[in-house]
Amino acid sequence: GADKIWRLKNTGTPGNFIVQGQIDVAPGNGPRHLAVHDNILFVVNELTSTLTAQQIPEAPNGTTQPLLANVSTIPQDDLGLNASFRVAELIISEPTEQFPTPLIYVSNRNLGPDFDPRGDTVAIYEFKNCTGADPVSDAPISRRAHARSWSRRQETVGSGNAYPSAFVLQSQTFTGLTQIRSMALGHVEDGGDQFLIAGANTEGGVAVFSRVDGGRNLTLVARNEDVQNRTSFVFL
Repeated sequence: GADKIWRLKNTGTPGNFIVQGQIDVAPGNGPRHLAVHDNILFVVNELTSTLTAQQIPEAPNGTTQPLLANVSTIPQDDLGLNASFRVAELIISEPTEQFPTPLIYVSNRNLGPDFDPRGDTVAIYEFKNCTGADPVSDAPISRRAHARSWSRRQETVGSGNAYPSAFVLQSQTFTGLTQIRSMALGHVEDGGDQFLIAGANTEGGVAVFSRVDGGRNLTLVARNEDVQNRTSFVFL
């Protein structure tokens, strides 16, 4: 609840860490999960259902850098629902011959009271890093304030972009799962990264998807509704 990302440092003893510093996050975002790729920090913020990117500041407490990109993860199809949304998991795929472009996979959670009968989504993004170049667009920006529980969040609409880089949405896959809290990709070494597994925290069980179109879309290949309320997965 502090809207901070704590930086930890190993003391030299295995398993022992101390807080070395922090990276501040805008108040009210609620950072939940993060990943680092090409020295860029990617964060999903639970309370605003946003995905952000920024340069990693110098340790231990360097000045927090302006955001490179910021996007709402809520599917457009569900914006009309009387519902509260919370983003959950974040995965960045490793580039391979089969999947040459690193892609970002984010799970959404609809907390109701209205629900989409298709379940919650996995959103897939490609990050376009335009730092050092012209902004993505200098067109005027319009912002739509969404009512209900996410009224504090504003979503950029239209062609404008207030940030120097961009998250380009590839797809929103409706999974038939309710409240996806965890996902995992298979191992690159044995080709298992073709598959993504996700689990519902409430209804829908566990679903396995095949990554298609270079990883930009997901196709359901298996579902088990006997296994309920699973929140973490390990590929063996």
